[in-house]
Amino acid sequence: LSNYLQSTFTPAMAFGGGTTGITYGTQSGTYVRIGRVIYVSVLLTLTNKGSSTGSATITGFPVAVGVTSQIMWARGDLISYPAGDSVIFAVANSGTTFSLFGTGSNVNASALADTNFNNTSSININGFYFA
Repeated sequence: LSNYLQSTFTPAMAFGGGTTGITYGTQSGTYVRIGRVIYVSVLLTLTNKGSSTGSATITGFPVAVGVTSQIMWARGDLISYPAGDSVIFAVANSGTTFSLFGTGSNVNASALADTNFNNTSSININGFYFA
């Protein structure tokens, strides 16, 4: 394939765009690019959520999203979901920062924030998006 790449990257959490005091037990990301398809695997385990406040995001994705916004499902442990029992990630056009949302049965997605996390929260993402 002319556009195939397999590599690693370093994802990071942010709250309101800030990262003050955030530390990790695990901070790993791998990806495979096949044409426009980007398959990612991310594991973030916090040891301190830090003091930044605001909406939760994950930064550092290796390839920007294509022309349409996209959503991936993920698993979160020790996260207080405001609206149910699932975490989804959404990214705007051309972005490399994914926003985190909680959602549940018959409930609209609600943005997750620093208040939904504790010092040992964990996020596990396995999915794909289009460049």
